[in-house]
Amino acid sequence: MSQYKNYISKDYIIRGSLLALDKNKSWDKLDKRMRTAIRKARTFNPVIKQAEGNKKDVKKFYEFCPPNREDLPEELDKSRQWMFFAYINNKIAGGIIVTEVDNNLFMHFNAVTKEGREKQISSLLIWSIVETFHNSKYQYLDIGASYKPALQKYFTGWATDKYSVIMRPPEYKPQINIYPFNNSSMLTGEDRGFNVDDFLQTKFNGREYNFFPRGMYAIYALFKWFKLQQIIQDDQEVYISTTTDSPYISSCVTSAIEQAACRWSREISPRTKVVFVIHEFGFFNDKATGLKKHCRENNLILVEDCAYAWQSGPAGGFGDYLIYSLSKFFPMQFGAFLVGKKFDFKYIWDNFACADAGKEKKSLAELSYHLPREQQYIKARTENYRYLESIFGKEKSFFNLKKGEVPGAFVLKIESAERAKEISEFVKTFGIECGNYYSNQAIFLPVHQNLNKAHLDYIAGAVRAMYREGCGL
Repeated sequence: MSQYKNYISKDYIIRGSLLALDKNKSWDKLDKRMRTAIRKARTFNPVIKQAEGNKKDVKKFYEFCPPNREDLPEELDKSRQWMFFAYINNKIAGGIIVTEVDNNLFMHFNAVTKEGREKQISSLLIWSIVETFHNSKYQYLDIGASYKPALQKYFTGWATDKYSVIMRPPEYKPQINIYPFNNSSMLTGEDRGFNVDDFLQTKFNGREYNFFPRGMYAIYALFKWFKLQQIIQDDQEVYISTTTDSPYISSCVTSAIEQAACRWSREISPRTKVVFVIHEFGFFNDKATGLKKHCRENNLILVEDCAYAWQSGPAGGFGDYLIYSLSKFFPMQFGAFLVGKKFDFKYIWDNFACADAGKEKKSLAELSYHLPREQQYIKARTENYRYLESIFGKEKSFFNLKKGEVPGAFVLKIESAERAKEISEFVKTFGIECGNYYSNQAIFLPVHQNLNKAHLDYIAGAVRAMYREGCGL
């Protein structure tokens, strides 16, 4: 039993309020309370002026700022912060500070004097930001969210759009992984009326194939076979091409190649014997066509890694050998296919030590249930991707999801590599698998078919919380 701890909330999802910085469209969308407050404030003829935001201005703001005054900076960062004061009869009645956060403006502080409170100056200050930044590069003023009911009600009155946020990890966390397998997947049974082999023969165009427990073992087995058959020599190399050709490559791939056969490289050279094409996160590597031509002209072997690309456009149509991972697309614990080569069970065990007849039988039985639902899974993944894209903004998506592609993850651009590392570690504390897309200033998030909007809001809310923490809130 855990010991008693003081209660801390802020560990459930609430909705934050976004106010579009378009004075023409936003006015009619405001709650009637807000419009009434703005009209009332205007009757007192206040004057709103921008301040420099220097130490002297911050000191003035401090005098009437509410309890969070200690969070005020010594002076504003003029590259991303703005301060405005409201005056009634040349006397300060309130002020507002907005900060650029994630390509929008965030209402960092909004405070008024006693007179300003009576005359609804805080509402007029908010609306003045809309008027000041109308048609600017910023789309929204993020009013914020609060776990205090009265303040949350006030914020909600400004919302022209909303978003999810959760500030702290709950005590009982969900477990949301990149791959779709979860507890309920244990119930998957066999559909005896569905012929898995016929389906795979069609999918693989009649080519021979082998089952392996994981894609990593399929890669190892193929390259170990290359070595045993002297197709690859010790002084030769494997050239690896990815969708982005960035430095990021999974160690599952590189370690399997190194332990089985030879060195790998990111450049084609006279030592290249095998070209290894990776379709990252299911996004098609459009260099595959040119690399196939190069391999034919130079008597090289082309291997396609379709681990995330079970169904992604033309992926799988170029390689002499193909690698597929079942657990990355289907809610399965085990399974991968090597297409283009067939080994018997004894050969796999004697040479690669990864044969498992029981696991193969179990996985193929589960596959008989999942394959008829393949199109449902594709539709759900695509819809989930588009939903996260609508939350974060299309411009924040690292990849452009093309027609026919099925995403294995949502890869979110982050402003710096250091920040990406911080956010990925923070998001993991919520029970969400979040990878750091090294050297790309991005993180990758789950998007699979077993997630619904509640899961996606939770994921987005955890990411959003990190930006709130970055504001010092």
